[in-house]
Amino acid sequence: MEVATAAVNAGKHVWTEKPFSLDRESGLGLLKTADAAGIRLGTAPDTFLGAGLQTALRLIQRGDIGTPLTAMTTFQTPGPESWHPNPAFLFQYGAGPPSRCPRTSRRWRGRVRRFLAQCFLL
Repeated sequence: MEVATAAVNAGKHVWTEKPFSLDRESGLGLLKTADAAGIRLGTAPDTFLGAGLQTALRLIQRGDIGTPLTAMTTFQTPGPESWHPNPAFLFQYGAGPPSRCPRTSRRWRGRVRRFLAQCFLL
C-alpha cells in the first residue's frame, strides 16, 4: 500500500500484483485518493481483465451470440514449479492457481440459474 499510495500521490497510474490491499479500509482509501486525483488503479490477474474474456463478455452483453446456455473456462499451465523459485507453498490446501479457478469463474455468473466450478491439479 505504501508504494501504491506514493505513486498515486506523485500522479502516477498504478498496476499492481494482488492483493490490492491487506484490508478493505486501506483499499477503499487508496481508491478514493486515486479517484480524486484522476488516477487509474489496476491489479492482476488478467484472467478476467484480459482481452479474451473481456471480448467474450462484451459479445454476450451486446447480445451478439444470443442467450448463452452453457460456458466453460479452462486454466492450463505446466504448473508453478516451472516458473516459481520456491513453489511449495502454492501446493498447500487453499493456495495457488488451482484455488483461483472458482473465483475467476464467478466473474461470469450474471443471471445464471445453476453454476458448477471444478479444479483439478494434475
